[in-house]
Amino acid sequence: MAVRIHTGCMVGAVIRIQEKERAVRKIFVDFEMHPIREAFPAQQRITKNEIIEFGAVMLDEADREIGSYQSYVRPEYMTSYEPFIRRLTGIREEDLAAGRTFAEVLGEFLIWCRTGVAGEADRAVADTCDIADSEEADTCGMADGAIADTCGMADSAISDTCGMADDYLIYSWSDTDLRVLRKNVLLKGVEMSAELAYMFAHWVDFQASFDETMGLQRKLTLDMAIEVSGVDRTGRAHNGLDDARNTSLLYVFTQDPAEGRRVIERIRVLLTPHTDEGVCTLGDLIDFSQLAGCLAG
Repeated sequence: MAVRIHTGCMVGAVIRIQEKERAVRKIFVDFEMHPIREAFPAQQRITKNEIIEFGAVMLDEADREIGSYQSYVRPEYMTSYEPFIRRLTGIREEDLAAGRTFAEVLGEFLIWCRTGVAGEADRAVADTCDIADSEEADTCGMADGAIADTCGMADSAISDTCGMADDYLIYSWSDTDLRVLRKNVLLKGVEMSAELAYMFAHWVDFQASFDETMGLQRKLTLDMAIEVSGVDRTGRAHNGLDDARNTSLLYVFTQDPAEGRRVIERIRVLLTPHTDEGVCTLGDLIDFSQLAGCLAG
């Protein structure tokens, strides 16, 4: 497998896949968020959004779903629950009140990513790879509230920590979830660990991969990508678990060239560029010559 890692100034990197991934488990994640308002100016300087829900599904090496994870996070910087967020996500205020802290949910999620099991009994697993005082963590200088953007840990060095094998990749639709997660880690004072560093280093921006494969000149939302691909949506939009599952379904679709050939005509019909002057359709976003070549293989 050839993997191109765009390092820049990120902890780890967003991974672009150039060829089919090696046979590893794949985790698809989606976070729901609540805005931090002006009552918390110091926190707003770190991030504008606080994660309130983790949703994820896990695929095995054959791209079959083998597990799911969902948990609410009790917000710390919310004076009142935004009605728009409640309508958008379907999350009730009582769900958030009963939620756990960000650190608790993140710790459990990291264990689930590694083991497929979530629960108190398995939290000890994370302790075996605690590198809070190690050289890796010390390289992440966060002076003056900066977001660890100067931390350029090499992928190989992270993988060697605690002898961890490269046994999963984690996907999200766009890099927004990764950026918000990193900022929430700083916001909530969560220490860097080997498990967290591994996750950051093995994160895939699936929106970028999808757009590149399809020859898109602009980014599509997850809903638009599902629509043009003809994938049957499950659940509701802006539910963390449902969005994660729908991202995984879209991923599986992109791995099946035969399925791609069956829907290519439908995509052409839906996205054919409009010829009238001043009128733009989704088709104006597509390079059809590249799309045909990708789906014909």
